[in-house]
Amino acid sequence: LGSLGDMVVALPALHLIQKAFPKSYYGLVTNFPVNSKAPTAEMIFGRGPLIHDYVSYPLKMRKLKDLFSLWKKIVSWKPDVFIYLTEKRGILNALGMAIFFKLCGFPKLIGFPLKPSLNKNLWLPASRRYESESSRLLRFISSLGTVDLDDLKNWEMNFFESEKNKVTQILKNLDPMKSYIVCSIGTKDPLRDWEEHNWSRLIQQMSQKYSKQYGLIFIGVSSEYDYSQKFIDLWAGSALNLCGALLPRESALVLKSATFFIGHDSGPVHLAAAQGTPCVAISTARWLPGIWFPYGQQHEVLYHQIECAGCQLTVCEKYKKKCILSIRVEEVMTAIENILSKLSMRRL
Repeated sequence: LGSLGDMVVALPALHLIQKAFPKSYYGLVTNFPVNSKAPTAEMIFGRGPLIHDYVSYPLKMRKLKDLFSLWKKIVSWKPDVFIYLTEKRGILNALGMAIFFKLCGFPKLIGFPLKPSLNKNLWLPASRRYESESSRLLRFISSLGTVDLDDLKNWEMNFFESEKNKVTQILKNLDPMKSYIVCSIGTKDPLRDWEEHNWSRLIQQMSQKYSKQYGLIFIGVSSEYDYSQKFIDLWAGSALNLCGALLPRESALVLKSATFFIGHDSGPVHLAAAQGTPCVAISTARWLPGIWFPYGQQHEVLYHQIECAGCQLTVCEKYKKKCILSIRVEEVMTAIENILSKLSMRRL
C-alpha cells in the first residue's frame, strides 16, 4: 500500500480481516510514501481497531541491512498470519515476497496472487467496465469470507473525538446557513492535471450558478495552497482554503459532510467515496475503465477511453494528455447538475 488511494481502497479488506481474526493484534508492513505528497499509512488508518502498529521500508529495498532490519521488526511481533494486499506486481514478485515473509516466521500466508487471474482486474460485462481495485483485493483473501462493498460500515475509518472536534471548529469559519462543496486540484502525476485554464473556467461557472447556495472548500497538501487560492479567489461566496491545514483523516471528516466532491482521479476522490460523498471525478485513461473509479453508484466519472487507454504512464508526451484534456468544462458542469439532481430526488 503506497499512496492515499491505495490505502483507502483497501479499507474493506482490512474490515474483513478484522472480522476473520477478532481480538488480534494487527501490524501493517508498507513502503515509505512514494511521493512527497503521499501520506504515511498511519495518517490514513491511525492506531486503532484496524491497525495497531506499523513498519515501513524503502520501496526498492535491496540492501541486506534493510532486509535484516525489516525481518527483525516483523519477528518481534511473533506473527501468526501474513495477509498480502498490494498492487499488481506479477507472480514472480509475489513468490519472492512469500518466501521472505515465510522466513520472517509466519506459519500461515494468505492472499499471495500466484495465479494470473489475481494479477489482473476482471472484465465485468454487465457494467462494461473492469472490477474495482477494492474488489480485486477482496479476491486475494476470499478464503476469509466476504464483505458488502456497498455498505459504508466496511469503509469506516474509526475517527477519534479529537479529529471530529478539530474539524467542527474549522467548519465554523464557513457560512453556517450553507452546505458546502469540496474540491481538490492536487495530483502527484502531471498526467492527471486537468490544468489551470480548465479549473479557472469551471470555478467561475460554478460560482455564477452555485455560490449563493454553497460554500467552497479546497483540500490538499501545503504545497497546493497557493495554487488552490487562485480558484478560491474566483468564488463569490463563502470559501475556505484548507490545503496543508488538515491531516488526511481530518480531510475525510470534511468530505463526509460535503454535498459533493470534485477533483482528479487521485487519492482525495477515493477518500470522499469512502465517506459516501458523491464525487465528480475528472479522470485520465491511464487505467482501464472501472479499476480506479471511485467506488459506488452515486458518482459521475468523466472518462474518455481513447486509443492509448490503460497506458499506466505518469507523463504523456506522445498524445499530450489527450484523455483528460479532452474533457470539457461543460461536461463537468453537466456532471455536477446530475449529482445535484439525484440528491434532490433522494430528498423527496
